Amino acid sequence: MNNNNDELNNALYRVALVLDKGLESTRELAAGYVETMGLGFDRSVRNLSYFFDGYEDVYENIKYEDDRFFLMVKETFKGNNPIRAIIIRYLEHLFTNLNDDEMNNLKTLLRGVFLTSGALVTTGGVRVYIATAASELIYNTVLRNAIAHKLIRGGGNIAMAFVGGYGIIEMASQAKERLRYSNPTLYYDLVLMNLEMGYFIVEPNISKWLYMIGSEKKSVDEVYRAINGLIYN
Repeated sequence: MNNNNDELNNALYRVALVLDKGLESTRELAAGYVETMGLGFDRSVRNLSYFFDGYEDVYENIKYEDDRFFLMVKETFKGNNPIRAIIIRYLEHLFTNLNDDEMNNLKTLLRGVFLTSGALVTTGGVRVYIATAASELIYNTVLRNAIAHKLIRGGGNIAMAFVGGYGIIEMASQAKERLRYSNPTLYYDLVLMNLEMGYFIVEPNISKWLYMIGSEKKSVDEVYRAINGLIYN
């Protein structure tokens, strides 16, 4: 990891480009930067565990998470958007237990939301239509959350950018572990998609609605409320 400073900075810059909607204030940027640097320093110290007997597993876990983070970021270099992909996968799980009639009812309930919000209208089946339109609106909401703002920061020397970047990976690690315990279904799906280290970006928006996945069948009204809540979070 110590030889990848430039790669880390470039990768984080790409994440920032994906999220770039601007910050509300310089104060918010500064506060987020300091907090993220603190997490980065903590992770950097734990990374030194490689040099101490009995702590090799800590180092190996950190190295594994670093590699997983870069796998997620590399999706942006392929022209993909990991954030949208995570949102769409969540929605697909949300629709799992709904039959065709229920999906049509859900489309009717959401039509007003999609029209008033200017959501993208797509061709194709009702599931594709709802997933595409809803994911677009939820994505725009995610871009306004505090975590996204922390990623959109500029300046600083290489050393500070490196530690700050490591702080972002630590944030990703902590959020990934929370997801693993709270909703293994979505977690392992994201692992297969190489996206679990990107969950921290959407966590502030999606976490309160995780209970909708992997539990008993939910009604159309409950699914509608979840999507509406994600859009207007």
